[in-house]
Amino acid sequence: MALARRNPAAALRLRDLGQRRPDALLLAYPFAHFPNPALDADTRVEMEALPPLLRFTTEGIESMVRNYVGRLSDLPPSAMPGAADLRGLPATAIVVAEYDDLRPSGELLERQLAEVGVGVRSYLAAGMTHGHLNRNSSLGEVDRSLDFLAAVLADGAAAPAEHPTHKG
Repeated sequence: MALARRNPAAALRLRDLGQRRPDALLLAYPFAHFPNPALDADTRVEMEALPPLLRFTTEGIESMVRNYVGRLSDLPPSAMPGAADLRGLPATAIVVAEYDDLRPSGELLERQLAEVGVGVRSYLAAGMTHGHLNRNSSLGEVDRSLDFLAAVLADGAAAPAEHPTHKG
């Protein structure tokens, strides 16, 4: 998770310093906003069945931010890139998990990037929870997520390749 936050921040810093930026950003279940955007009503109801270990509560999210930044207010864009000027970032690929309390942050980041003209594509990993890429690739959705990211890498600096997005 921290890696997902730092990648956009590092690219923003390189952009601001006029240095070579990455050719592409590959983000897995990014957490780019605080407060975290709310889940839609249907997903919220579906996620009530998940055990607490698989959830990010409001208190847990606040704790993550406090541990990462040291405070909950006056957060720098380098800590929460969703609050930054995203223009000039490289083409970006975002993988979000269907059952992830942080999914709305990744989806909002996708809309923000598109709004400022950054090439962006996303992949919704159906039936998966946050961190699914740490699971065995025998789960089909893990392989499909990795295939999506690999396709972006294969395209190099070009905008991420079209890839089917699963909707739950």
